[in-house]
Amino acid sequence: MEPAVGGAPAGDGTRPPLDLGAPIVVTGRGGSGTRLFSKLLQQLQVDLGNDINHTEDSVEWVDVIYRLAIAKLSGSPAPDAADALRANATAVAGHRRGRHWGWKLPETVLLLPEVAAAFERCRIVHVTRHPLDTCLRRTHMTSRPNNRIGQAVLGAAYAALGWARDPAADPEHVCNAAAWWFQVREAHAFLASLAGTRAITVRYESLCDAPDETAARIARFVGVGQVPVCLDIDRSRRRLWSGGDPRIAEVWGICGDVAQALGYRADGSTSDE
Repeated sequence: MEPAVGGAPAGDGTRPPLDLGAPIVVTGRGGSGTRLFSKLLQQLQVDLGNDINHTEDSVEWVDVIYRLAIAKLSGSPAPDAADALRANATAVAGHRRGRHWGWKLPETVLLLPEVAAAFERCRIVHVTRHPLDTCLRRTHMTSRPNNRIGQAVLGAAYAALGWARDPAADPEHVCNAAAWWFQVREAHAFLASLAGTRAITVRYESLCDAPDETAARIARFVGVGQVPVCLDIDRSRRRLWSGGDPRIAEVWGICGDVAQALGYRADGSTSDE
């Protein structure tokens, strides 16, 4: 990744080393628009890693996050979770100096307590998106019963919902809704317990509708100076469903309680934050 504008290159001894206890973590249920927030943070000169893929994920975190998340959801949490996360941070960012750092990976939402415990000064940017937009579209890996992490998430979600049935027999929008409900519910409950300086929940819709204001809010939270940002917001990706869709009632029946707590309405609109 290119050095921050005006910053010294990695390894410059004139700048202090990174604070490995203070990553900036971008997360949210997959398909919630975290890609756009990753681009925003990179424009705010936050170093999100050496290997950023086409969805703006920090690839260097995939192996450790997936391993720990699958073990946790399968009922066998890894006792070395904090050590494994810190070791990965050292390997990925330990050589850098004097820049804000972190990672973006949606599946980190499955490990928020572990991340907060491992990195005592972390700042978490949790992205949400209206469940109808998220669930009435293509599936995400965390809602696919033929994917290892999807199996783990759906198993935990169905158990939490009290459903004694096979996710593989359910339609995609039901699996999407169960995965959304479980991940967002767990994240919302945990983040509410953190001090306000450690976590912020931001709606994808807010960044689309008020990009400058939302970017400034995130810059203040992260602790970086406001710089001009230029985001390519694809508005065609929003509301890919129509009001007469019979799946709406089923998705809202699963997600509605959590969605309303976050300011989402059954007609697809949002209330003021």
